[in-house]
Amino acid sequence: MSFRMLATAAVAAGAILGVAGGAAASNSDFWTDTAGDSGSAADVTRIDASNDDAGNITFRLTYGNRPGGLTPDDEVHIWINSDGNPSTGDQYGYEYVIGLTKGAAVLKRTTTAGLQDTPSSTFTASADGTSAKVFNPKAPKAGASVLATVVLVKLDDGSSVLGISLPLTCSATLNGKRIRATVIPSACVWKLPKSTKGKRLVITITVDYQGSKKTFGPWKFKVR
Repeated sequence: MSFRMLATAAVAAGAILGVAGGAAASNSDFWTDTAGDSGSAADVTRIDASNDDAGNITFRLTYGNRPGGLTPDDEVHIWINSDGNPSTGDQYGYEYVIGLTKGAAVLKRTTTAGLQDTPSSTFTASADGTSAKVFNPKAPKAGASVLATVVLVKLDDGSSVLGISLPLTCSATLNGKRIRATVIPSACVWKLPKSTKGKRLVITITVDYQGSKKTFGPWKFKVR
């Protein structure tokens, strides 16, 4: 099993995914990251992953700069390749995705046809909306691409929907001049020319949920 995590904030959040097919041998591992390198975004300092003999898989995430808990813009996004096979699951080889935000947690099965619901009994979470989004890289660089991903959108009734299931459009300007985006599932990508160093990049994202549209942003960056 492998997994990919995108995160902008959280404080000691945990998620448990029950795996069908019998017990698995106990095992654990962890990864650490240097504190203080995230700027104003959430600072991921440690990820613990383990499983027990009952087949439960646990992810425990530690962040270094959210002592008061999550803010409405914080989110955690974990993509799981549960069989280690890049040819199964969605187009990227992932079978599951977990989305955590302030007061919300969802687990979906990923397929090439889109997201599917999973039995609620297979998933529990604690996490300390709004929209949850990720910018990669956090500080855009001239001559490179910048990606904006919508991870989770919180609806008026308090429920949450994963961004990958929602149509979206994006808008970006460089010093006031609009630049074209390439749209992929739940994300937009812009290629920044080398001449853009020092310019101001402004991004907005519009999400469509069952015909109701909501625009988030603007987010402002200085291109390095």
